[in-house]
Amino acid sequence: MDLPERVFAPSDKAPMMTDTELLFMSATKAASLIRRKKLSPVEYVDAALSAADRLQPKLNCFMTITGDEAREAARAAEQAVMTGEPLGPLHGIPVGVKDLLPTKGVRTTLGSIAFADHVPDRDDALVTRLRAAGAIMIGKTTTPEFGVKGQTDGPIFGVTRNHGIPSARRADRAAARPLRSPPASAPSGSAATAPDRPAFPPRAAAWSA
Repeated sequence: MDLPERVFAPSDKAPMMTDTELLFMSATKAASLIRRKKLSPVEYVDAALSAADRLQPKLNCFMTITGDEAREAARAAEQAVMTGEPLGPLHGIPVGVKDLLPTKGVRTTLGSIAFADHVPDRDDALVTRLRAAGAIMIGKTTTPEFGVKGQTDGPIFGVTRNHGIPSARRADRAAARPLRSPPASAPSGSAATAPDRPAFPPRAAAWSA
């Protein structure tokens, strides 16, 4: 997708934030900053993907990380802000989608060897609503086989660990560490967002559904 060159006015920029601040910022705050051109969807998604890549070897939270697709969607999201297009409530917010939910063109295993190579041809209703709200999927998070137990381990991916307790076998807590649950008014599911970074050249975060 060919998009116009990004242009940022110095006066638009908010105070710089650390990566930690970005990754723990609430989705509502991040969405507000994006709408006001104080936070770039491109930088926000980059920050979320960087955190995912950095922590994946230690925590094993993702089945699949969709970096290229997420960055392309972030560029389109940023351009929509710059051109004044209508924006959804989660516009530019990075999210992780549990590997129990079908995602069009992206492998969905349900945590089972039986579906190790399953690639759906449609999105789940929740995923469709997240996309319609402007959310950007950065990957599929791990799940116990068919989601039948509280500990996240499985024959395909091994064990997902807790960010605070690496030896613990708690997948949801691990996947949510740099991510955090969205407010009750947001679409169902859990999400993860990053702290701040100013006007469009800033950083990004991620959420998990």
